[in-house]
Amino acid sequence: MQFASRLGFEMAADTVQMCREISGEFADLSRERIYDEWAKWTRGDYPAKGLSLLQDTGWLDHFPALANMAGTPQDPVWHPEGDVFVHTALVCDAAAKIANRRGFSPEERLQLMFAALLHDAGKAVTTEKNAQGRWVSPGHAGEGADRPAVLRALGAPGRIIDTVPPLVAEHMVHISLPADQEPGIRLIRRLANRLTPANIRLWAALCEADYSGRPPLPAGNPVAHWEEVAQQQEVENTRPGPLLLGRHLIDQGIAPGPEMGRLLKAAYEAQLDGAFDDLEGALAWLNQQ
Repeated sequence: MQFASRLGFEMAADTVQMCREISGEFADLSRERIYDEWAKWTRGDYPAKGLSLLQDTGWLDHFPALANMAGTPQDPVWHPEGDVFVHTALVCDAAAKIANRRGFSPEERLQLMFAALLHDAGKAVTTEKNAQGRWVSPGHAGEGADRPAVLRALGAPGRIIDTVPPLVAEHMVHISLPADQEPGIRLIRRLANRLTPANIRLWAALCEADYSGRPPLPAGNPVAHWEEVAQQQEVENTRPGPLLLGRHLIDQGIAPGPEMGRLLKAAYEAQLDGAFDDLEGALAWLNQQ
């Protein structure tokens, strides 16, 4: 699987058959061994070939969250490429190209590729026909993000289990705005906060890959405006740091304790909403409370 992803190899037909016959050996593999192979898969420029190989050999069945995407239908207007598994494979290929183009570090690429792999996993349990007879998947982003067991089954380490779910959860948030409307500062700050420990840079790459994995529809970046605002606000790589700190409250005569904690939390929420942009404004806000 990882050789197919990294080198574009095809597997000989007799080897495919042998892999089908020894499928039961999977139970004897350690999680660490499984994760090592998936990590190698993320490094390749042909990840769809690796996924196709897993499907051909029957080993995809060892990862039910992935196998269940195969055959899950999508609205052909928005997804003319096929079912959810076909779309996922194409998104992974797009993600690999985007990671190369954006100069992602190996760790960033790892996080992006796992997010691409699982971004639509929730569709397998949320897809239904609506009143107009069209396939829809309401809440699939949240459903996919709420299943860390999927990542554990891949043997993923804790840092991946922490980073990937918020990317999956937020990969549809940009459709709340018309494509030509620039998001506000408040929206961007709050997105950066919700994505932690991931960030808007990774999120934007995932959204672009998702949009681009729908041939023959053209590729593109639907969140370019979002990235621009994030760069202007300097939250592309991290959430905003709190302006009002405990030491500032102590200087104002507020003793450490539950009240301080409540005020600090409220202050950060107000900061995300744009109530103030510097310490002077934060202290003025505090005096109003």
